[in-house]
Amino acid sequence: MIQKFIRCVAAALCCLPAVSIAANDDPKELERLLAKVRSEPMIFVVATGEPNACGKGCSEWIAGEGRFDEGAAQRFREFLAVLAKRDLPIFFNSDGGLVREAVQIGLILRENRMTAGVARTVAEGCHLGFPLDDACRRLMQSKREHSARLYFGGARCASACVYAIVGASTRHVDPGATLRIHSSIGREIDKTDNSLRRYVVAMGVDPALVDAAAKIPSRSFRGLSRG
Repeated sequence: MIQKFIRCVAAALCCLPAVSIAANDDPKELERLLAKVRSEPMIFVVATGEPNACGKGCSEWIAGEGRFDEGAAQRFREFLAVLAKRDLPIFFNSDGGLVREAVQIGLILRENRMTAGVARTVAEGCHLGFPLDDACRRLMQSKREHSARLYFGGARCASACVYAIVGASTRHVDPGATLRIHSSIGREIDKTDNSLRRYVVAMGVDPALVDAAAKIPSRSFRGLSRG
């Protein structure tokens, strides 16, 4: 029953446009934001680090680096299908992107009972920086698995990324990492927020999260406290 309910919520949200122009939105600003999403698409790789790099007894993890672009959820589902049931956590480092893609990824996390957290994955050959520079992006996209280091300090999961994390069965946000929220953009904000409330409730999260995000202008952020 709960799975059917979750699918209904996802279907309602995914039917909304990715980004639509509201009466007070600047079309040029919206296009700039969409261009940013397209230029920093989400990259998924398997990372291998030192013993206990991602927790006790954990040395391998999935890195989710970049923004939740069009097709990110489908790529993630295909990525998991190739892992042959390797039970790996995923760590996001993202400034957001398309809400509907993030929600779909959240649902995939819940379907697979996955652990998710917030951390920066620095592949061997890359520099510790954010966002990824072009050379590092090409390197990470060149193959599915990399030797890497995991850094919690300075990592962030912002905007749409928070709704992906919500879907995880187990969530890990280190004190050195941050979750940041703000409001949605588009004509159908009320409809989007209502769908998001239903989604987070189905995931066992207080819908006050969505209400808090709605109060923050889309061009700024609010960092969530540990409380």
